[in-house]
Amino acid sequence: MTMPGSPRGGLSSSQGNAAINPFPDFFSCPPASVTAFSALSGANRGIFVRLERAMAARTIAKLRLRFNTQSGNYDVGLFSSDGTTLTRVASMGSQAVPAAGVATNTLAASIVQAAGGDYYATLTLDNAVATFLVGAGIRASDAGGIGGRVYLSVPAVFPLPATVLISSLIAGGVIPYIVGGPT
Repeated sequence: MTMPGSPRGGLSSSQGNAAINPFPDFFSCPPASVTAFSALSGANRGIFVRLERAMAARTIAKLRLRFNTQSGNYDVGLFSSDGTTLTRVASMGSQAVPAAGVATNTLAASIVQAAGGDYYATLTLDNAVATFLVGAGIRASDAGGIGGRVYLSVPAVFPLPATVLISSLIAGGVIPYIVGGPT
């Protein structure tokens, strides 16, 4: 069964991921690829996932992700891009990684992603022990991005900084499954 309300049809309830957000406005990797849990390759590393450009403006009020192993602290957020610099538009700040299950992060103020705007969803952890739901089995033809998305990581970004130079990002890393939407 496909959930309505997303750019590509939404989450498949048969995958058991619908609890993260049954009506997402965006997701950081194709739901069909979400089959595994993983940790970051090092402490204080951030993963920046370029989102598909919105066809129309969309409001983001919550970010959700699923953890499997509890350890340390995390920060999750959204960054906008001008092509040179990523600028934080929202983040939760350092918070304890919860026990296994969905972490719902309500933003202090809703963000409106402008149509055609360039945005990145971001996850950072202060350790390499906590595990979270990731996209797995990404095809080799999708290397460097899926649907124009780019998955990049940078060390030493915990908690999330105000800005990050795009030139400091390096390709690679696991792809956290982050979903967001108005509710």
